[in-house]
Amino acid sequence: SRLSPVPLGPLFNDWRGNFLAGAFLIRRRLFEEIGGYRQELQAGQHTELGIRLVDRCSERGWHPAHVDEALVVSHRHGGPRIRNDPRAVLESTEYMLDHYRERLQRHPGDYSDYLAVAGTLATRLGETRRARRHLLEAIRFDSRRPKNYLRLMRSFLPF
Repeated sequence: SRLSPVPLGPLFNDWRGNFLAGAFLIRRRLFEEIGGYRQELQAGQHTELGIRLVDRCSERGWHPAHVDEALVVSHRHGGPRIRNDPRAVLESTEYMLDHYRERLQRHPGDYSDYLAVAGTLATRLGETRRARRHLLEAIRFDSRRPKNYLRLMRSFLPF
């Protein structure tokens, strides 16, 4: 598939780009300076790295350059994909919530989305207490999202 740079939203200072493998280029020195990829994450590594990269560049007054055409071709294989592993994605989502909660809360839509993803995945894994904790927080934080009420109700049904 071909992906052109897209607006990344307020979580990434409204930069344009894609935080996918091979879709961004930074100097090795900067990559090492910000600590590289978080080894403990099995999913969402590019997003987490992107947040730290945006922060460091913004501190220095650097702005990204982007090319509005696809320069990387991504091929998807038919085998297992980490994003289809609910445990890995749940743990990554909770990592983001734990480490970037304050930042996420400044952007209610993003924060609610992260909580909803965590709640939905926990429900799918049969961890209803964990699911309800995330979903109730999503509702408390942004009560205008009807989907989160439905997700919460789903957590009371057998899966």
